[in-house]
Amino acid sequence: MITIEEYKKTPRPKVVMTWAPHPRPLPQAVPNSFAEWMNATDYDFVITHPEGYELAPEFVGNAKVEYDQMKLLKEPTLYMPKTGLLMQAIITDRY
Repeated sequence: MITIEEYKKTPRPKVVMTWAPHPRPLPQAVPNSFAEWMNATDYDFVITHPEGYELAPEFVGNAKVEYDQMKLLKEPTLYMPKTGLLMQAIITDRY
């Protein structure tokens, strides 16, 4: 959240967390924690992923869930791609 606060250009930035399918089940501690933190903010938080890769509802909270990843990759202001246990912020010009 510190990075978002330092670089945001709008009062309520859109933050999108996404991930791709993986052949093995992976731990969800990092995305669960990130979702909890984002739901505690006033950010426009969206989770996008392939169907069947959902987080537990208690972590999704009030986030919008969108299965069409390509739709959201064209419009968000901050991406949080999950790759295994690594999460990296990619800040765009529209952020």
